[in-house]
Amino acid sequence: MWVSLLLLGPAAAAEDNPADEPQRLEAANNDAEITEEITIQESLRRAVPGERRLSMDDAAMLPGTNGDVVKMVQNLPGVARAPFGTTTLLIRGTGPRQSATLLDGLPLPLVFHFGGLTTVLDSDMLQEVAVVPGNASVRYGRLTGGVVDLRSDTQLPDKAHAKLGFSLLQASASAEVPVTDNLAIQAAVRRSWIDAVAGPVLEAAGQQARAPRYYDGQVRILSEVGALGTLDVMALGSNDTFAWFGTADAEPLVDLNLRFWQVRARLLGAASPRWRHETAVGFGITDEHLVLNTIDQATESAHSLAARHEWLRLPRGQLDLGARLGVDVLGGQESYRYTSPATQWDESSEGPRWTSAVYAELTGRLGILDLSPAVRATRMTLGSIYTDEALEPRLAALVRLGDDWRLRAATGRATQWPETRELDTRADGVAGLAPERAWQNSLGAEWRPLGGLWMAGTVFANRLNSLVVGRDGRLEIFDSLPLEVPENTDAYSNKGEGRVYGGELSARWDTAETLVFGALTVSRSERRTGDQDWVLFDYDQPIVFNGLISRALPRSWRLGARVRLGSGNPYSPVAQRVQLIGEHSWVPVYGDRVQERLPPFWSLDLRVDKGWTFDRWRLAASLDLQNATWHRNAEVHAWTWDYSRLSPVRGLPTLPMFGLEARW
Repeated sequence: MWVSLLLLGPAAAAEDNPADEPQRLEAANNDAEITEEITIQESLRRAVPGERRLSMDDAAMLPGTNGDVVKMVQNLPGVARAPFGTTTLLIRGTGPRQSATLLDGLPLPLVFHFGGLTTVLDSDMLQEVAVVPGNASVRYGRLTGGVVDLRSDTQLPDKAHAKLGFSLLQASASAEVPVTDNLAIQAAVRRSWIDAVAGPVLEAAGQQARAPRYYDGQVRILSEVGALGTLDVMALGSNDTFAWFGTADAEPLVDLNLRFWQVRARLLGAASPRWRHETAVGFGITDEHLVLNTIDQATESAHSLAARHEWLRLPRGQLDLGARLGVDVLGGQESYRYTSPATQWDESSEGPRWTSAVYAELTGRLGILDLSPAVRATRMTLGSIYTDEALEPRLAALVRLGDDWRLRAATGRATQWPETRELDTRADGVAGLAPERAWQNSLGAEWRPLGGLWMAGTVFANRLNSLVVGRDGRLEIFDSLPLEVPENTDAYSNKGEGRVYGGELSARWDTAETLVFGALTVSRSERRTGDQDWVLFDYDQPIVFNGLISRALPRSWRLGARVRLGSGNPYSPVAQRVQLIGEHSWVPVYGDRVQERLPPFWSLDLRVDKGWTFDRWRLAASLDLQNATWHRNAEVHAWTWDYSRLSPVRGLPTLPMFGLEARW
């Protein structure tokens, strides 16, 4: 079955219909030989206004993602492009750590394997991905950017299914089996073989590099437990290793290991035809270890617990009142150590960190207007060192102008707490730091002028306050590509400010055979410290455009293309350079911070799919040709060894990603 409907805009029907009325989508294969009716039962997690959803079946066919639906997030308006095609989340002018990635509403410690190769979850474990670029519901907290929520399917399968997949990156296998009418088991496992393929090639070429190696696995039990609802229990784990050697027979210059495992359980049910509830609990262990130049080491680990309990009542009719009431807790035992013998730097700490929150949201439906005032109250503690509270009022409005037009407006405060390392006075932290705050504002419209065509536009303006600045040169484990910027060696403080403003346009047109989607973001993101002048944010991208097309052809063929255009990343120029005679090296002296910009980025991705249907199983082959024109984009600024001229790091060449998948 090839599906051609892509939910790249807010799912209007899901928000308007009552919670107990299912939504139905018609899907057909390329040759119109098979039709299937898909039923999606509305649940409380999908009653979040303003979100944009990505369907698993649809996005897996689009070019540039290698079949990974979470990578499709970077095609949405408001999401900037990350260097080298990595999956760092840069949403509406914020940094990588200001946005949250969740799995069914609970934090996910690692979303992608090294370098953004693929998501740490098999695609069969997910049903959709929801993206809220700003003004999120009070259901979401501890962030000043956007939200990406990976959502699993809670419908029990009616029969057994299995999948085997092979690509240039990995081998995968998954299966789901209904044990009884009320119980099903699902499992998946994947292992990369980049190291097995690339290792001998690198050795033959005399290169001492170890290719990334990763594996992950998930086991899931779904059960209908009578009047209590649906019980969903999942165990998942992931492990990534990468090393790079400078010369033969040497210790690795970079040695990185990231791993985690989690056990989580959810209970979803209905107390009445109008009230639904969800209870979720998760426990996990995360370990990250980095070695640089054989001596500098960074280690971070956490034993974490997350829990949420929520009640939801959706409004019905022209005059009605809905409500969302909930409580969530996140915390556990954290530890870290950073050592650098050359600089005599040894920083370590261990202790408990907890944040707990209660939230409430009322939705009054008055004819064509939905008005949703909300508030979230959070308390954060770091052992006996730090305690603080935050109140986050938010307000959203939706106006329905007939069946074709919708207007949206939202304003509210979002809060993010400083990192443990920034607060811990046993190291270099400052216990008096306040939480970072963002006041987010947006105004948008959606228009459906005719069947198959959807258009939307949004303008937004966000103000960031109390941003933590200082100690930029510290050793740490990056969850994104580190940038070389002028260091701020001062002690941590809340002297940072930010402002972000811009607009987003998107359009989608789809039929049974063709899908066309385009997204344009025009924005500006600036920062300043204290009374200094405003400068460009390190990840500022004024213009980002993504255009995609996918066309189903006879005999189960499908062709697709993606064009990506965007501004180059900003950087700080080197005004002067100083030579250290005794060490035969140079030290840069930077000029005005972040005042130059790399050349614009552009790329073309192509994809072709072919399917074969047999009596009891189906085979699919795909070729995802990324950067088909071999254009070597300047991804990250860098300098020659003596800092005499700019020598940017170029992007990857053409990558032909071939894959086979068998399902039965």
